[in-house]
Amino acid sequence: MAREPAFGQPLRVTSSSCLRPVYRPVDIGHCVGDSSTSNQCLVGDLKTVYITRQVLTADYSEAILTFSGPDIVANRYNHEIGWTVAARPVLRRRPDEKFLKKQLLVLKLLRHISEPIQDAELHSIKSSYDPINYLSNYNCPDCVRSLVRDLDQGMFLHREEIFSLFDPVHRRQMVTLFEALYGAKDYDTFFSTAVYFRDRVNPRQFLYAFSVALLHRKDCRGLVLPPAYEITPHMFLTTDVVRRAYQAKMTKSPTVIPMKFTGSVNNPEQRVAYFGEDIGINSHHSHWHMDFPFWWKKSYPVDKDRKGELFFYMHHQMVARFDAERLSNNLPMVEPLDFSQKIVEGFAPGAMYHNGQEFPVRPDNIMFGDLPWRSVHEMKLFEGRIRDAITSGFIKTVDGVAYLNNSGGINTLGEIIESSENSINRAFYGQLHNDAHVLLSKVTDNQQKYGVPPGVMEHFETATRDPAFFRLHKHIDNLFKLHKDLLPPYSRDEVSQG
Repeated sequence: MAREPAFGQPLRVTSSSCLRPVYRPVDIGHCVGDSSTSNQCLVGDLKTVYITRQVLTADYSEAILTFSGPDIVANRYNHEIGWTVAARPVLRRRPDEKFLKKQLLVLKLLRHISEPIQDAELHSIKSSYDPINYLSNYNCPDCVRSLVRDLDQGMFLHREEIFSLFDPVHRRQMVTLFEALYGAKDYDTFFSTAVYFRDRVNPRQFLYAFSVALLHRKDCRGLVLPPAYEITPHMFLTTDVVRRAYQAKMTKSPTVIPMKFTGSVNNPEQRVAYFGEDIGINSHHSHWHMDFPFWWKKSYPVDKDRKGELFFYMHHQMVARFDAERLSNNLPMVEPLDFSQKIVEGFAPGAMYHNGQEFPVRPDNIMFGDLPWRSVHEMKLFEGRIRDAITSGFIKTVDGVAYLNNSGGINTLGEIIESSENSINRAFYGQLHNDAHVLLSKVTDNQQKYGVPPGVMEHFETATRDPAFFRLHKHIDNLFKLHKDLLPPYSRDEVSQG
């Protein structure tokens, strides 16, 4: 049992996600201390962590994280897990005027994202800047040329259309925009490029590309993106809530709008709707996929180490928590999805896109149907090949085989199942996870005969609202479990080294 550390003692940070110098939506972790801990911490640029009677501080090279000492002492110490603290970053020095100006302009740029720029300063940049005149300021000038050419020829997604990251055409356009932003050689070029394209491309296409670029650029460290639910609230709230908010704004009436979850008492799944429809979990899921995009290329400067393994870990934690919530509400644990069986649970999102189209409703007991570019038979074929690779311990690469049952096997498997740009043999193993999302999204109009808009499963901001999301990831989780069950036991050397 861990002993509660005394005031003034250093703490040992035991999780790399515990204290981060960068602003992130979720900065929670565990710190455990005892009398023998040293002043060395192995997380980022963290120097020393001390508890004092006033605050708990962590001194970074770029930031100071401050916590209320009495609150931790009274409420957050647990003898099983140690200290649990929530990071609240504060700059070490007062932010200079230049940094504050950057932050303010980022917030202005993303304000009313579906409407044209209204701010005078941003409008001036938009009118005066032309990226074609500054191609030497980009690491990928061809991306900028291609982007401008396609926009001039009307080949980009229209502003009123619905952007889907799972659509290969939409994604290819977004990646071109991202590479133009991410490849800008300095911050001024990056931001001026963002202002130039903001009103010229699809709003959500721009928002996603800009957000991922800002999260990964070194010269954007410390800048904070507004919460996604403030930029595009219609993706996180039901239509009636948005309507009442508009009504309150127009009448200038103070209003409290109670949260109303989908479904009714006649639907057992409604008992756990509070979890899947929670704004926080949807925001987390969306942000994680911006931190670890499945389309991220090896050629980019930032290496996404263990991305396939983290794909498994994050979704495994979500499914485990959902199972716990179900058991707490007298519901059985979630059943894995089966492409040969009916989707038992229907779902009515009660939400609307920015262009006025409603998210489609899926009735109970509907069967999977073939898409024009992907059949259910192909999905089963890809899954069978993945299972064969797991049971044999070998993966077929383009030019041979790769051993799966080693320390990197779980990462390789994750990259294949998702599938990311790092997938060893996508043509052979397919895109099980990504295509399953689309199959579920378009199940009510799989041949696109009626022009039904994409369902909630086609967007990371809305996917967890659908009970089928957890059924799909239980199914995927079982593939990882099969792999883990077939691994040999750890040797004495491996245990001692761990």
